[in-house]
Amino acid sequence: MGSNPTLSYVVPEGYRMVGEYGAKGSLKPFNGTPAQWAEESFHFVTNDVYSFGRASGSQEKPVLLSSIYKSNARRIARRRAVEAGLRMASILNQKLK
Repeated sequence: MGSNPTLSYVVPEGYRMVGEYGAKGSLKPFNGTPAQWAEESFHFVTNDVYSFGRASGSQEKPVLLSSIYKSNARRIARRRAVEAGLRMASILNQKLK
C-alpha cells in the first residue's frame, strides 16, 4: 500500500484503490457488523493468505515466500483496506449527521 504518509500520496492512492476494487463490483462495505468483518478477515487470512502449507520457519531457517504468495497477500490487504475505509466513512457519516 505504500510507506509514504503524506496526504499528497495517500489521497490519490486511496481514490485509485477505491476505483480499482469498486470497478470489480467486489466490495460490500456496508454489510455486516464489526464482528462479521473480523470473521471475514480471518477467513481471508486462513484460506487465501497463509496458503503455503504446513511449512514453519525459524530465524535460522525462514520460510521463503513466493512471488505469488506476496502478490496475493498484497491484493487482499489492499482490498481489506478499501473496505475498512468505506465502512469507517459510512459509520462516521451516520454518527455525524
